[in-house]
Amino acid sequence: MPVSINDVRRTISRMPAKSAHRRREPRPPEAPTGTVAFLFTDIEGSTHLARSLPDDYGSLLERHRLILREAFTRHAGFEVGTEGDSFFVAFGSPLHALRAAAEGQRALTGAEWPPGARRGAPQRIPGTSEASRAERPRGWAICLH
Repeated sequence: MPVSINDVRRTISRMPAKSAHRRREPRPPEAPTGTVAFLFTDIEGSTHLARSLPDDYGSLLERHRLILREAFTRHAGFEVGTEGDSFFVAFGSPLHALRAAAEGQRALTGAEWPPGARRGAPQRIPGTSEASRAERPRGWAICLH
């Protein structure tokens, strides 16, 4: 007996939702080939954040991952790996990597976070002086390497 798309949808709708910490965004079907661009991300001040908000850090990290994965997916990023609060993502072009990083940073900055979650190490940009670093806002940062 053939199965219709409506049968599949009904079956999926009855399935229990997975917990947020186990859900992963779908990967593109294949990793980019040829010349690729790599994007590495990191939350600056994450150790301080984890220590200062121990009860909330897990959910904050999951939200951070969701926000970034959405940006990576929109720009055809292939998640090579993740460890702790960092990502390693490959893109088919430097422009896609740059756009994903900028979009992710804007989305993180624009998201609502609980009090204390925006406190982190100052954003460090290679080649800047200590004085200019001190003037930069504290908070989430994606570091491009």
